[in-house]
Amino acid sequence: MRAISRFLLWGLFFFAAAGGAADTVEKRYPLGERGTLALNVPAGWAEEVRRKDNLPQTVFYSPAGKQQVMVTPLWRARPDLPPFSRESVRQNVAQGLKAIRSQALEQDIPIVEFRGKGGAGWYYDATDRAPKPGEFAYLRQGMLIVSGELVLWFTILTNDRKDPALAGAMRMLQGAEHTK
Repeated sequence: MRAISRFLLWGLFFFAAAGGAADTVEKRYPLGERGTLALNVPAGWAEEVRRKDNLPQTVFYSPAGKQQVMVTPLWRARPDLPPFSRESVRQNVAQGLKAIRSQALEQDIPIVEFRGKGGAGWYYDATDRAPKPGEFAYLRQGMLIVSGELVLWFTILTNDRKDPALAGAMRMLQGAEHTK
């Protein structure tokens, strides 16, 4: 009987935790003449939009104060340039990996493909070889095609590879939509 009770309690806990993880709030970010970016942000995440000079805005999310998620919408610099392609996005992620490789604990860092509503994305995971006090140890960084006109560059920082904020951030990115 106790085993059944524990099983039921565990099941209720799991069901409640899964339900809580699915709670999101739709946020819309105006992109000027380029339309709007819509993201389903996990409920309770603090947000701050920052813009520097003429650079695209970056949205900073703080899931619980122990992690940080940064999302920057990027678009073609000029209309005569080709739309974002799978290969160009993957190459950009590979360049990002090249820039951090010397600081990473891991020797072999794969680039992982994933899918969003609007297209393909890639990311890599790395652990800081020597994080300073107050810095994050773990990094996930990549890029996702949202439309032919828009990609998202993202950085997720945490101290735990199993942090639920990591899964929440990935769900948020995968559901990204671009409207004009």
